[in-house]
This record gives sequence, C-alpha cells and structure tokens, in this order.
Amino acid sequence: MATTARTDSLRGTATIALGLGAVALLVWALGGDSGSTVDTTGKFMITVTLVLLMSQLCGRAVRLLRQPPVVGEVLGGLLLGPSVLGLLAPSLQEWLFPAPVKSAVQLTAQLGLVAFIFLLGWEQDVRNLRSSGRAATVVAATCLVIPFGSGLLIGVPLMPALPTAFFLALALSITALPVLARILQDVGMAETRLGRIAVSAAVLDDAACWAVLAAILPFAGQHSRSPLLTLAAGVALVAVLVFLARPLLDVLLRTASQSAVLTVAVAGALGTAAITEMMGLHSILGAFLFGLVMPRRSVDQEATTQRIKGFTVAVLLPLFFAYIGMNTSLQSISGQWGLLLLVLFVAVASKFIGGALGARLAGLDRREAGVLGVLMNCRGITELVVANLGLGLGLIDGTMFAILVVVALLTTVLTTPALGLLNKRQEVFA
Repeated sequence: MATTARTDSLRGTATIALGLGAVALLVWALGGDSGSTVDTTGKFMITVTLVLLMSQLCGRAVRLLRQPPVVGEVLGGLLLGPSVLGLLAPSLQEWLFPAPVKSAVQLTAQLGLVAFIFLLGWEQDVRNLRSSGRAATVVAATCLVIPFGSGLLIGVPLMPALPTAFFLALALSITALPVLARILQDVGMAETRLGRIAVSAAVLDDAACWAVLAAILPFAGQHSRSPLLTLAAGVALVAVLVFLARPLLDVLLRTASQSAVLTVAVAGALGTAAITEMMGLHSILGAFLFGLVMPRRSVDQEATTQRIKGFTVAVLLPLFFAYIGMNTSLQSISGQWGLLLLVLFVAVASKFIGGALGARLAGLDRREAGVLGVLMNCRGITELVVANLGLGLGLIDGTMFAILVVVALLTTVLTTPALGLLNKRQEVFA
C-alpha cells in the first residue's frame, strides 16, 4: 500500500513538473516574441495556470521535509515575484504581471481570502473551548500580552505613528490556527491534551487579535469617518449578527438543502465583508464575523465547508500567495539585516516565553511548557493575511512587509523541527 501511494505521488509530481515545464516554455516563447499579441485575459489565464502548477510542485517538495503545504505555496509565490523571477528575468516578469493582470490576481485573491477567513470563523466553536478550560485561557492571555507588549517596545521607536506601532505588535502576536492544526495532525498530537490546549489557546489568541485589529483600523487614517463612529457601527453590526442574524439563520437553514446552505454561506460572507469594507473595518473582519454566527449544529457543516474549502485551497489561496510574492521584494531587506534579526528575535522569544509561562502558570510541567511555547510560535498564513492588510492600508512599508513575510515563513518552518527536538520522550505527548 505504501509503495503504491509513493508511486502515485511520484507520478503526480512528474505530471505537475511536466505541466509546469510546458507552461514555462509557452511563456518563454510568447514573452520572447516581440510580435506577440496575447491580451490581458490570455495573460491572466497563463498566470493562473503557472501559479497553480508552481504551488502544487513547491507544496509537494516541502512535504518531503515535513512542512505544511502553505510554506511551499508561499515559496512558489516568492519565486514568481520580484525576489526571484524579477531578479533573474525582469522583462519576463513584467510581461507576465502587467498592471491589469496584477489587479485581476488581487481581486481573485481577495475572493479566496474572504472565503478562507469565513471558514476560519465558521470552524471555531467556542463551546469546544471548555474542554481545555483554564490552561488554554492562561496560555492565550500570556501569548497575547507578552508578544504585544514586546512588539510595542520595538514598534514605537521604529514606526512613524502609534497606530502603525500597534499594528506591528499585533502582527507579532498572531498564531496561525489552520497551519497549527495541520502540524498537530501531522505529528500525531491533534487528539492529545497538549494539542487541544494549543488549538484552544490559538482560537482565543486570534479572536483577541481580530478584535484589536478592528479597533486599530478606524485610527489608521484611511477614511474620513470618525474612528469612534466606525467602532460604534462595528459594535452595532456585531449585535445585529449575534442577536438577529444567527437565530434567523438557525431557523431558516435547519431544513434547507445543502446547495441552499452553500449559497447562504458564500453570499452572507461576501455581503458582510462588503459591509465592513464600507465601514472602514476591512472585508476580512466581516467574513470572520459571519463565519462565527453561521449555524453549526443545525446544518451539515462538514459537507458545506469541504465544498468551499476544496476550490478555495486548491485555486484561490495559491493566487493570494502569488499576490504576496508579487508584492514581496526580499532585496528590500538588503542593508536591513539588523532590523530583520531584531523583529525575528522579538517574535520568536516573546511568543515562546508567553506560551511557556502560560503553561507553567496553568500547572503544566517544563517539557509541556516548552512544547506549547513552540506550537504558539507558528504564524503561517494568518500573519501573511495581516501583513498584506497592513501593506494595503499603508501601515507598513515594503521593507517591513518583506520582513513579516520572512518571519511568518521561518516561524512556521521551524515549528516541526523544534517539536522533533523536544519529542525525545513519548510521554510528553501522552
């Protein structure tokens, strides 16, 4: 069975590699032909094909190193961006990603981002947090307060304004729940006590971070509306969703068909995202809020989420990573290595200390505290989402954006090897 699976995997990888080679040859031929008349639609189709194949190939490559696929997908985006392709073949990179194609990729990526954040909210069942109790709450609190405070210590002198310093502190406080859950599954910790504490703490940590983000955005100076008025509108929206929309959805969807549930889920997420965007609170917050109020027990949640997640993860999110790559210039970090090391050190040390200290305060032993400190350091896609938001709103510049992308990648990549170093005794995970 294992041999058959390995053979199928090799065949799939070879097929993807051949497809990528064919597309690369086509791009080279068209890009090198001065008389080529490929329009924007054609270039967009070529770009999507190239991105999907590159993401699959890089994702398969990093899985050999026991890394989550998101790491390979981000690396694929970086390879297609100015950091690699733009450096080696600037004219080809410019031909592939002219301004109209970038705009199309951005809009498509935004659709995938809204769907992903909605699923992230829908999959969080607060009632499940009770099983982890006090330990998860304490770990979440220390993993938020210590990194956030440490981020402010370096952010206030580094960033031009207080909202931008708060944003940097927030970015360093994030834990990537989806990637963390995948890593726990891969290392066999998903159903263990430590695994449940880590997931529950990540849920509470990220929920608090989204709330802080919602409070920061109105003061970012990106719109003319009063920040207090924006916050009041946000609170009113939350009240409407919790006390009106949630009970109504629970009644209406109880006997609805699966296709109707799918339609309501997607339309509701997009509609609420549009409302928060017009409020000045960004679309991802609306999508997350609608995910939180969507019924869980009265609908076939698993079937609906799988239908949304399949297309989102396979097609839309790789485009988001490609867009991240197109906006990330690792060359901008040149000469800023001290700043990179400072941000990386503060990010890793503060999160590890927060996780370990919280675990010790909750009564766990030293080895368990170390494991939780490592797990809570995983930032993955969530930090990329926040960093991309900050770049789009002008809260951070291109250099800090590239630094946060590197921090997100390194902290995610190091999680599994660090767990391996701590996993010298099986009773740690028992």
